[in-house]
Amino acid sequence: MKVSAYILFYSMIAFAFCDPVQSTICKISPTAPSPQVPENQLFGNWQEFKRTENKRGGKEMAIEFSDTVKLEFRSDSTVYRYYPSGKTSDVPFHVTKQNKFSMGDDIGYNKIILTKDYLLLAGDDYNSYLRRVDKFYLAPIEKIIPGVGERKINILDALFLQGSWSLYKKEDPNFSRQKVYLHSLEIGKSHADGSYDVLAAYNDAGKTISDKGILRIEDDKFILQVMNQTKEYAIFKAVDNELVLTDGDITYFLKNLSK
Repeated sequence: MKVSAYILFYSMIAFAFCDPVQSTICKISPTAPSPQVPENQLFGNWQEFKRTENKRGGKEMAIEFSDTVKLEFRSDSTVYRYYPSGKTSDVPFHVTKQNKFSMGDDIGYNKIILTKDYLLLAGDDYNSYLRRVDKFYLAPIEKIIPGVGERKINILDALFLQGSWSLYKKEDPNFSRQKVYLHSLEIGKSHADGSYDVLAAYNDAGKTISDKGILRIEDDKFILQVMNQTKEYAIFKAVDNELVLTDGDITYFLKNLSK
C-alpha cells in the first residue's frame, strides 16, 4: 500500500511539471494537480499562445482570439499587462496558498498552474495558456492574403522554428524565370543572441543553389544573412508548422516537414 501511495504521489508531481508541448502523454490543464506557485518563479515575460472555453464535464474547447494576453511579472510584485492597442497597465499581483491568482482589483483566476516554461490561468469560463518568452511579438494586424486569411503569428521560438521548411506554393503576379526565388530553409542551432544557423536554398533560373548563413527574427521579419547579402521577408503567418512569408508582391508558403 505504501509503495502504491508513493507511485501515485510522484506520478501526480510528474504530471504537474511535465512539458505540455514536448510530451504527448501529460499536458497542463485546469484539472491538473499543482503545488504552490512561488511568485518569484513568475518573474519575466509570458505571452498567450492558446485559449480555451470550459465545457460541461470538465472538457475544454480551443477558441480563436486576437486580444493576446502579454504579461511581464516584476520582482516588486507588480505585473505589466500589454494590450493590443499599445496601452499598458501596472498593478500588483498575488498568488494565494490555494493557487488562486489576481491582478489588481478586477482581474482574477480560479487557479494558476506553472511548469518550467508554461503557465495556465484558469477561469470560470475561459483559460489562458502562456509561454515564457524573451520578448513579446507583434499582435496580428488586419491584413488579408487570398487563400490564407487574416495574419496570424505564433510564438517564434526554437520549438516552432527549428526544422526543415520546404516551399509548397509560391505566388508572384509578376513571375519571371530570371528572378531568384526562395526554395527551402533548414533552421538549426540557436545562439545566445537569438539567432539561428540556417541553410537557405533558392531557385535561380531552374537551378537550386544553397548557402549557409544566419537567421534573425526582428519584430515581424525574417532577416537572412546568406550569399554575402541580407535578405528580408515579412512574416504573414507562423502557426501549425506553416510559414507564409512575403517579399514585396511575392508570397511564399512553407511547411515544416520535420514535424
